[in-house]
This record gives sequence, structure tokens and C-alpha cells, in this order.
Amino acid sequence: MIYFKNEEIWDFNEITVRYGANEFKSPYCSTIPLLLLFKSGNNLCYGLTEPFLESETKYVFEHETHVRIGRGRSSCTDLMIELPNTCIGIEAKRTEPPYINVLNWLHYDNDGLNRMALC
Repeated sequence: MIYFKNEEIWDFNEITVRYGANEFKSPYCSTIPLLLLFKSGNNLCYGLTEPFLESETKYVFEHETHVRIGRGRSSCTDLMIELPNTCIGIEAKRTEPPYINVLNWLHYDNDGLNRMALC
């Protein structure tokens, strides 16, 4: 099953309409390579999803995580693969620098908001 946010997509080609035109204007956009990789049928998870039936696997593009404490905008994971007992989050990166690791991110947490985000 393929979803965009919380809506099921019946035709994969429909997904580009869901993103909106601005998503594809930048030459540095990582969404296009992710969609091409997914559509190509190459295994995104290197065998991690093989023990499960396709009907048990949920692919959610732009998976939203709402702010639970404090305020701010929802965070979106580029692709969340939901399996019966686990989830695999994929952040597609093409030209962007990598995110800082969690230990460094927590080290610069002066107001405690980063630590609350992990709760």
C-alpha cells in the first residue's frame, strides 16, 4: 500500500500531483531521485522487508510527525516504511549536507526542546 501523508494512493503516478509544483522547482530536490528509485522496483531496504507480505507493508511518502510538546510545524520523513513490528524511515539526500548526529544535536540543546522532541 502506498500513501502520501495519510491518504492512500491508488496510482503511483498520482503522487507527483500530491507534492505540488514547488517541490520540483529546485535542481537540488531529493524527491525526484527517491520517487524514481521507488518506481524502479529496486529494493529500498536491502532485504529487510522480504519476510513480510506486500499487503503487510505500508509505504508512506511525506510521513508526518506532529509536535507533541511545545509548538511548531509537523516534521515530515521523506518515506516511512511501516511493517507489522517496525518502521524504517528514509530521508532522501542528494545534495544537502548530512544532518548532525543525535548526540551533537542534544549537546546544543540549551532550552531542552530537542530532548523533549525525542519523548
